[in-house]
Amino acid sequence: MTLICWYVRDNLLRAFPASDLPGVRDYLLSRMGEAVHAAILEKLRQYYPNDANRDDSTVLRYYPYQAAALLNQALGYLIDLWRGDFIKYPKATLAERCQRLLPSLAHLPQMRGKSAYGKTSQLFTLVMYEDARRLLSSLSRRNGNNLDRRKKILADLRKSQSDDIHPRIARVIADASDNDLDDWAGQSKKEVALEIAVRSVQGTVPIGSEWLRHLLSDLKAQARRLDRALK
Repeated sequence: MTLICWYVRDNLLRAFPASDLPGVRDYLLSRMGEAVHAAILEKLRQYYPNDANRDDSTVLRYYPYQAAALLNQALGYLIDLWRGDFIKYPKATLAERCQRLLPSLAHLPQMRGKSAYGKTSQLFTLVMYEDARRLLSSLSRRNGNNLDRRKKILADLRKSQSDDIHPRIARVIADASDNDLDDWAGQSKKEVALEIAVRSVQGTVPIGSEWLRHLLSDLKAQARRLDRALK
């Protein structure tokens, strides 16, 4: 629960006017931590009814990996709720935001068929895609006669370093094989950027290049709404 409170403090509290007194802020943080903690234990007891009557520590000790997976889900859910509330009420205080969010945090939703990381996490993939597009800005437009030239540009990018590109993107292009470059030389700049972005978030955001292509317009709209709220 302490780590949950730290997570909220260090990540989400940047997106609200810090007008609450420190003591009030700490109290509200603990309320949110308690709500997420209780929701995780409620879900564990639903999944494992034979141990539902055991105390909290025992349930967590019996199912640590399942608890960790539910923690990831709970934080993703919290971020999605926070994002939606922040976009709608960008000037709200922490007390006002907590009053609206705490009832929803009391129970984790059914995530079958959905990403356990939540929708907001997909914005990271948009950042990776836009970085990949910038990295590929020197890649010429595809046509049937310039494949060798495009492959040379990609090979040069593989050896180059750029401080304004996310390290994950730089690592994907640096690790690209000759076969990758052959494939990318025959693809459009957008297709290559999609592939690089998807590779960069493997293990963090489960997403494929076709799914990302489908989501791009929605992710850009989400980003614009957040930008407006932050202003």
